[in-house]
Amino acid sequence: MPRRLTVATALLAIVLGLGAVYACSALVVRQRILAPATYTSALADSDATRRVYTDVIPDPELSGLVQRQLGNLGVDSALVPQATALATNIMRFVLPPDRIDAGADIILDSAIAYIRGDSDDLIIEIDLTEVVERFDEATVIFAQSLLASAIEDTSTTVSGYTAAVKDFVDELVAGRVPDVVPVLGGTEFDPESVLDAILDATGAGDDPDLREQITASVLVHDERNALIVAAAAAVEARGLEAATELRRANGQALVDVIGEIADRAGMSRDRVTSSLDTARSVARFFAPVPAILAAVFAVLAAVGIAVLHRDRWRVAAAWIAGALGVATTAFLVLWRLVGSALDAPLERLTGSGPGTWNLPAGTRGVLSDVARDIGDEVAGHVLWIAAVLGALAFAVAAVAAIATWKPRVPAVRAGVAATAAALIVALPVAGLRAEPSLADRACNGAAELCDRPYDEVAYAATHNSMSSPHVVPVWPEHDSHLRAQLDAGVRALLIDTKYWEPVDGAAALTGQLDPTSLPIPRSVADTVVRLLGDAIDGRPGTFLCHNSCMFGAQPLVDGLADVRGFLEDNPDEVVSLIIQDEISVADTETAFEDAGLMSYVYRHDDRDWPTLGELIDSGERLVVFAENEGPPPDWYANAFESMQETPFLVLERDAFTCDPARGDPDATLFQLNHWVQRVAPDPADAAVVNSYDFLLARARECQEARGLLPNFVAVNFYSIGDLFAVVDTLNGLDAS
Repeated sequence: MPRRLTVATALLAIVLGLGAVYACSALVVRQRILAPATYTSALADSDATRRVYTDVIPDPELSGLVQRQLGNLGVDSALVPQATALATNIMRFVLPPDRIDAGADIILDSAIAYIRGDSDDLIIEIDLTEVVERFDEATVIFAQSLLASAIEDTSTTVSGYTAAVKDFVDELVAGRVPDVVPVLGGTEFDPESVLDAILDATGAGDDPDLREQITASVLVHDERNALIVAAAAAVEARGLEAATELRRANGQALVDVIGEIADRAGMSRDRVTSSLDTARSVARFFAPVPAILAAVFAVLAAVGIAVLHRDRWRVAAAWIAGALGVATTAFLVLWRLVGSALDAPLERLTGSGPGTWNLPAGTRGVLSDVARDIGDEVAGHVLWIAAVLGALAFAVAAVAAIATWKPRVPAVRAGVAATAAALIVALPVAGLRAEPSLADRACNGAAELCDRPYDEVAYAATHNSMSSPHVVPVWPEHDSHLRAQLDAGVRALLIDTKYWEPVDGAAALTGQLDPTSLPIPRSVADTVVRLLGDAIDGRPGTFLCHNSCMFGAQPLVDGLADVRGFLEDNPDEVVSLIIQDEISVADTETAFEDAGLMSYVYRHDDRDWPTLGELIDSGERLVVFAENEGPPPDWYANAFESMQETPFLVLERDAFTCDPARGDPDATLFQLNHWVQRVAPDPADAAVVNSYDFLLARARECQEARGLLPNFVAVNFYSIGDLFAVVDTLNGLDAS
C-alpha cells in the first residue's frame, strides 16, 4: 500500500474514532446527565421523599430548623422526645410528600436548565406559600399535643393557681412550650375563679366560641384541658407570626435554595455555584449541533476509507473495524476518568468537615444514595453505548470474514453438525426451564427455610401495617403501603378491620378509641376534627384503619388485593395476616372473596404446622389469624388460641419486658410486640429500638424466657433500623 494512501487512511480512521467518541459522549451527556428524568428516577429509587421524614427531619442537626419552621417554639428538655415525634409527624402535614416532590422538580429543572444553557441565571426559588398557610394549624397541633404530654403542677389555693396560670401563659408568649400544666387541687375549686384566672391570663374571653369551649371544660372540673384550649390562641398567633416572617414580595414565601446552601456551608453564593458553572461550560462542549456534526464526520470518514480502498474492501473493513474498536476502548476510558473527576465534588456534597458543604448527617446519607443511583444510571448508559459501538466494530469485521469464508464440509454433513450443536445447546436450556426441585428453591428468600415448619421460622412483621401516609395522613406508623412492605421483606401484617362509624365531634372521638391505645387528648381531638372535615361523617363498607377511620382508611378489599398481587408475583413466599377484627366474619369472608384470596388461604387443622415448602407446594400460602373471631371458617384461626405474645403497650424505650400478655400459654407461635407507644408514633424511637443490637438482644432474651422462637417480630417504622437483619439472624441465616 502506497505510503500516501496509508497516511490518508490513518487520518480518516482517527477522524472516525474521535467523531464516534465525541458523538457517543454527547449522547451520555444529553440523554442522561442533563436529563431531569435521570435524577427523578434516582430520587424514586433511593426513596428520597420518604426519607425526608425518616432521615432528614428527625436529624438532631436540624432540630433547630424544625422548631423554627413550627413557630419558633422552644421546647423544655422534659418534652424533647415527644417534641421530636410530633415535629416529624406534623411536618408531613406542613410539608406533604407532593410538595417535596414539587420542590425537587423545581430545583432539578432550574439547575439543569442553567447547565444546559437554556437559562442565563441560576435562580432556584421554591414557593412555600401553600406550606406557610398551614403553619398556624400545625403549630396548634404541635403545642397542644406537647401540653397534653406535660405533667400537672397542682396548686391548692386559687391565688397560687392564678399565679401559676400567669407564669404558664408568660412561657407561651415568650415562645416556649412549658413542661408543666397548672391545675387546682384541694377543696378551693371554684369554677368561676378558675375561669377568670384562665381568661384573664390568656385573653381568650374575646372569642365567644373559644370562651364556650373553655367554660365547658371548667364546668366538668377539667381545668387542664381548658387551659390547653386557651393556649391555642397564643400558639396560633406565634404560627401566624412565623408565616409572616417567611413571606416575601407579592405575598409569597420564597426560599432561595442557593442562598440557604451558601449560608449552611459558610461560603459565598458564587463559590457554591462555581461547580455548576464548570458543568455549564462542559455542557456547551456537548451541545446538539457539534454532536451531530461529529457523527456526520465519523460517517463521512468511514465512507472515505471505503472509497480509498474500493478495490480492496476487506482492507477498508479492517481499518473501519479497528477505528471503531479503538473508539470503544477510548470511550470507556474517558468516562472512567470522568467518574473519577466527579468524586471530589461529590465528596464536598456528601462529606463532612473542612472543604465540604457540611450538610447534616441524615441529608448526607440521602444524597449519597441518590448520587450512587445517578452514577449507576449513567454508568449503565455508558456501557450500553459502548456495547453498541463495540458490536458495530465486531459486525464490520465479521461481515468481511464471513464474506471470504469458503465452507469445506459438504452441505449434508454441515447440516447434521448444526443439528447436533443445536441439540447440545437446547437440552440444557430445556432443563433450566423445568420446575426446580425443592432443594433448589428459596422459600421466603432462603432455601434453608423450605423444610422448616411454619412455627419454627421468624417473620418480619409490622404493627398497624395499614398505617402509612398513603392511608393515614395523621400520625402514620410506617412510611410505605402494604405492597411496598411486602416487597421490602415484611411477611406478617398486623392489620385492623373496622367499619367507618360517624363521629359526633371531638368528645365522641376520644371516647370511642381503642382501649388498648393511648388516648388522644380532647384539645388535640378538637383541632384534628376541625382539620379532617367531612371525614367524621362515616362511610359505608369495610376498611383498614386504626382507632377511628376518620384519621385515614383504606377499603379492606383494596388492601387485600395488594396482598393477592404480591402472592401472584412471588410464588415462593408465605405471608401471614394477623387481624384485629372489628367487623363481622361474614363481611371478612366477602372481602377475601372479592379480593381473590380464597385460593391462597391456609385451611387450619389439628395437625402440626406444615413446612414452608409444603405450604408453597399446596398453594395455600396465606395464613390468617383473627384476634376476636374464628374459626369458622377453617382458614380463619383465632390468633390467641394459636399464639402468645409480649405486652403491647410500652411507653418508654427501656420499659420492654418478656412477660406474658394475651394468648394460650401452650401455643407454639410467639409474637414479639416491639414498639414504643406514643400519641404520635416516633421515628426516633424506632431508630433506637429497631437497631440490630437492641432488637436482637430483646428477641434472644424473650426466646430464652418463653422457650419459643419469636415468630412474628412486630415493629413500627419497619424501614428504620435492622428488622430484616435481626429476623435473618433468628432464622440462622447470614444477616449481612
